[in-house]
Amino acid sequence: NLAVNNNKVLYLGGLPSIVIDGAYPRWGSEVSISNVVGMPYGQIMGFDYKRDARGRIVYSDGISNPALAGEPEQTGVVPLGSTVYKQTGGISNELHYKDLSLSFLVDFKFGARMYSGTNLLLYYYGLSKNTLQGRETGYVGKGMLENGHPNTTAVPAQQYFQDISAGGADHIAREFVYDASFIKWRSVSLTYTVPSTWMQKRLIRGMTISLVGRNLAILMKHIPNVDPESSLNNTNGQGLELSGYPAVRSIGFNLGLKF
Repeated sequence: NLAVNNNKVLYLGGLPSIVIDGAYPRWGSEVSISNVVGMPYGQIMGFDYKRDARGRIVYSDGISNPALAGEPEQTGVVPLGSTVYKQTGGISNELHYKDLSLSFLVDFKFGARMYSGTNLLLYYYGLSKNTLQGRETGYVGKGMLENGHPNTTAVPAQQYFQDISAGGADHIAREFVYDASFIKWRSVSLTYTVPSTWMQKRLIRGMTISLVGRNLAILMKHIPNVDPESSLNNTNGQGLELSGYPAVRSIGFNLGLKF
């Protein structure tokens, strides 16, 4: 099965954008999930990197700065992607051989974005592997200085990574917005049906024994350290994540009896 979602916000009572009720993260108050006229539902709004005309990050004294003006509101925040999946679907099948049957489900979701508070905190506390860069010699950001020359200024790694994740005006939300697409091996079941000839003249008329597994593996994802289905809330403002527990993997047996 396959479903495709194509949507656009057309009108918000004359306003250019509206924050979805309650759709703020617990870290970084300038980030929100908003509806923006002319764009798909559920946009992540936050600061992006300041860039030059060629899209290269602009640095000041070796530190990257957020852009100071954006659309649709002159607050500095810009749309960073929709939190609504564009394609969803799955593949299921059931195979039979004599008294054995094997069923499975693999599902997927593609085309949404997620703002990860977990990865932001890992940057801030130096627990992300990305923050290992420059710990001995200083970190040199890849980009340009405000005078148009390549950035060659090394700054302490702790200062750099805390500056882009500290919140407020220095918090660059773009760094923590990820592709939330995934493919998961959702379930599998291997069942043995005891032959009916074994059940003759017995109280039990039928028996099945199954080995069942659920949430077995994430076969593909693009967001590090967290489950793409993690969520901070259960409102319409999806796409926010912070220290959520992953789905529980379970393996067990089922016994079915008929009398």
